[in-house]
Amino acid sequence: MESTSSNAPQTAGAAKRRRVDEPEDAVPPPYTPEKYKDMCFEDATILLHCLPSSIAFRVHRGVLAVHSEVFRDMFALAQPSDSGPENTLPVVHMHDDPEKLYRLLKYIYLHQLPDMSDARYMDTLLDMLEPSIKYDVRRARDDCLSALRAEFPDTLSKYHEAIETLLRRHLRGIAQCLRCVDVFTRHECWTLLPAVYASSAMFQIPPGTLHEIAPDYPSARTMAAISLGKFKLQRLRLQTVHGFVRDVVQQPAALHCGHKLARIFVNYMFLDNNVAGVDITDPALMFQKNVPLAADVTPEANQLCDQCRHVWRTAEKVGNERAWMEMPAVFGLGTWEELRDKEAKAHPVQPPVDTHVGAAHADT
Repeated sequence: MESTSSNAPQTAGAAKRRRVDEPEDAVPPPYTPEKYKDMCFEDATILLHCLPSSIAFRVHRGVLAVHSEVFRDMFALAQPSDSGPENTLPVVHMHDDPEKLYRLLKYIYLHQLPDMSDARYMDTLLDMLEPSIKYDVRRARDDCLSALRAEFPDTLSKYHEAIETLLRRHLRGIAQCLRCVDVFTRHECWTLLPAVYASSAMFQIPPGTLHEIAPDYPSARTMAAISLGKFKLQRLRLQTVHGFVRDVVQQPAALHCGHKLARIFVNYMFLDNNVAGVDITDPALMFQKNVPLAADVTPEANQLCDQCRHVWRTAEKVGNERAWMEMPAVFGLGTWEELRDKEAKAHPVQPPVDTHVGAAHADT
């Protein structure tokens, strides 16, 4: 039987050591709503009862035990049910959100991730990830993390690839991003955090609406990190681009079209970095692959030779790349290397679990 879950991340070892008494409060009779009927089997060998609700799942202890040593140890403590028609099955009381446990059970039985075309794709992935970490269901955890890394990669080139797909178009709501910050922080998925913070910084949140948009997820510290990080990203990119501008203005003869470029830069600096309606410091554009660069949209740029326009474009791209490399520190997370080391320690590589169907159905 399992204790009440906490917000702190729990290791598999800690979960396996849990040994608790029966719940003190009266236990409601177990019941399976219609929406969860596909995880209610006639030949089930154990009953998972989600407290404090009445929702329960009739499943096979052997199937779950093969996927997770935590489940195996919990089932060793299962007690006979004393209520309703379920009294032929041993019962385990679990303090889990029924929806999250349902998502994990569906994965264990069907080995399917959520449909990417579903508007709740991100939320469903997170619903599955949390119990998979809690109960050390490695295959589910690894598949969820792989899918999430495709959305929040740790390299700019992979981010470019991801943002080009339809995947990202329904996942960029601020509520989902803030939930990701919460889940990834609690479960020490460190390398996913920088891209999530950057994605969060792309949104404008009207004053007084944050609690309505995402009532359960953001802390004051998180929102401060996002706001300050957005400002720092803008400054970081400007430092790179303005350094190039300063060099051209100071030594125009160094480039073939240097004098023309210097005049263009002087004009464009007075426009507060807004060129033909494009703000080159906008975080929403900074890490997108095909957003026009100032070198492409500035009207006077057609006066320059191809080589000088290429030099200008390169300077802007270098600014984006530098901002990406320093982004973790911008949001107070450390460096990319430090995040990779922390994540490797929190989630060490473990041997794969044998989840062969034949073994899984050996309910003993």
